[in-house]
Amino acid sequence: MFNGPYMITDVNHTIQPGTFQTTFDGIRQGIYDLPAIDSFLQSINQSLITKLEELLKINKEQDPVSATTDNIKSTEVVQQADNTLDTTNSCTAKITDPVYVNGGYVSVNGELTKRTPQDFADALKRLLPNNPILQTIIYCISYIRTFKSNSNTEVGSFNGWNHNFATISLETNLAGQVSQIKKTYSCVNIKTTPSSSSSKPIAHFDSLDTYINFMSGRLSERVPLVLDLGLSKYYVCYWPTTNVSEQYYDSNINEFKQTTDTFYKALASSVKAGLTSIDLSIELKEIIKNNDKKGSTPGVTPTPTPIPPNIGQTCPPPVLSTFSPSAGYTGTIVQVNGRNFESVKSIRVINKDVELKDITVFNPQTLRFILPSIQLPEGQSVATGRISVTTEYGTFESLVDFTFNPALENETTSSAGGNANTKITQVVPVAEQNKIGANPNPQNTGINPLETTTRTKSPIGGDEEVIVKVDPNAGGWKIDDQPVMSYKVYTVGLNANNTITRDSIKSAEDVVIEGFVSEDKQTFTCTKQNLIESEFEGILNLYKDSNVQIEVSITLLVIPDDAIKNPKDVTQPVPFKINVLPSEKKGKGKLTLVSNTNFGELPNLNGDSYYNIIKPNGGYYTYQFTPITNITKEKVEVYIVPEFEKMNITITNGPNTKYTNLIQLSALGTFQLGVRYKQNNELNSTFVATSEKFIL
Repeated sequence: MFNGPYMITDVNHTIQPGTFQTTFDGIRQGIYDLPAIDSFLQSINQSLITKLEELLKINKEQDPVSATTDNIKSTEVVQQADNTLDTTNSCTAKITDPVYVNGGYVSVNGELTKRTPQDFADALKRLLPNNPILQTIIYCISYIRTFKSNSNTEVGSFNGWNHNFATISLETNLAGQVSQIKKTYSCVNIKTTPSSSSSKPIAHFDSLDTYINFMSGRLSERVPLVLDLGLSKYYVCYWPTTNVSEQYYDSNINEFKQTTDTFYKALASSVKAGLTSIDLSIELKEIIKNNDKKGSTPGVTPTPTPIPPNIGQTCPPPVLSTFSPSAGYTGTIVQVNGRNFESVKSIRVINKDVELKDITVFNPQTLRFILPSIQLPEGQSVATGRISVTTEYGTFESLVDFTFNPALENETTSSAGGNANTKITQVVPVAEQNKIGANPNPQNTGINPLETTTRTKSPIGGDEEVIVKVDPNAGGWKIDDQPVMSYKVYTVGLNANNTITRDSIKSAEDVVIEGFVSEDKQTFTCTKQNLIESEFEGILNLYKDSNVQIEVSITLLVIPDDAIKNPKDVTQPVPFKINVLPSEKKGKGKLTLVSNTNFGELPNLNGDSYYNIIKPNGGYYTYQFTPITNITKEKVEVYIVPEFEKMNITITNGPNTKYTNLIQLSALGTFQLGVRYKQNNELNSTFVATSEKFIL
């Protein structure tokens, strides 16, 4: 190549992943033939920039720094705990804040500190009583940072370093909270992706209590933000300090799917540990889901939607929990119960929209509509389908069908209990409606003489107390002193996929309860404890190791003083929900099905730890009770399900039964076996091991 100026006649740029190549075509010129060389350089630079902009579609109005920063920060988000101790001083260069540089902070070898979910939950409840939301947030953030499943156990543990269970790093200025950490730290390798990890200076705490108090100070003021954004989005964008922008999160939802999955596991773990109620767990999951629905694929601006609700507030989106009646004809009044009905835009039943003039919203929890005419499918006598409620902030569809039945043309009655959506747990807001359900029977538009004056919610979910009084403005009425109730009892647990399950264990109808109505018959008072003592003490004792939920509907009969002015009695249902967490002391006993035969002799098993239940057509169900040491068995019982009544049984134990327990029932149905026992180190406590259900 010759020295000197060239007239460039053509410039070509080839840009491919990892390579950039530019070629020039030109004619050599005399030194004075052309303008100064910088003019050519400017022309070349402008051409190059134009080419790059066209290829990369860069918007010159935007600042690319933010996007670059988000891309980098997103790779540093810990989505699942994977931490290992690094060599001392390997992370010292990352401590740049004068608070630590000049404060005498020293790197030392870290000590692994483990805590079980139960230990962690117990400490949170002890240190932060009556604050289940903050407890749960701390538990979940700690879970995503340090919880590791143990292949040898079912639960795993929080694996922190020197009681730091959220891998709080000295890369962050902790401001006034530095007094809560020690002046030592450890270098810990924190993995963010399978192929990426970074050594971080992890702060030390004196104890689990000190750590929880630190986290409380860090998060208590941020609870509203967490509830607005959801655990996943808050964590990615703002924990422990400002990280990825909200816009980047919304546009790259799939990038943080593992974060959401881990938080779902954390919530399931907190429920299992008895820290978080099922209701609160569902609410927090719904907030995560609703926020993630705002997201989009990269490059597409997400559609803005309103802020999701705080726990206990009546805000979007809508939730439909029950409707009544479950069937009707044109003109039937249908009542829908749920929450967040403030801004109803439309209701659709089966395949037909309800006219707005036929919709009445009584309060955020109750609305009614008049059933429109619905066309029947060809050749069918009824039509079935879902009820959907749409507000300004979303749509909710019932999980059970409504039936349009022309045979009900002249029917006007409905079930006060409604058609329950069993997969949705209703959380009644603090702002409780004053009148009981406005009117529990939608077809009855008569007087409602009762009002709810108090409804207190339990901090672990469900109700603590309900007080209903005769409305003094309704005239003279008295509450009958023998209300009746119906109920269903469920155990709540987790299956192998960490999803919540509800198993019905008992139900009853028309049970009379006494002692709940005042002497002047003007006040009905129901407390959780009184209701348990009245009806449920036995079953809760039997299932003390389980999370038990009881859904109760109490029917009050209200009788008028003036039968001429008010010729009819009025009945009003009072819903009451009980949530009971597992006992802190859990028994070790288990009943496991080890054999299920349909013919032949007794299984070849020996000893008092086996229970053989005779099948009427031959064969046996055989259960084994474990452990067999340090246990004193007291009683063997069999219950029929779902009535949960104790059955008469005959038990034989001797040489002919190989010293196993041979059990004979004189009834058919579905049953459960129960063994009452004491643990020799806890003789003051009685436990019950129950089998799975079996059918005779």
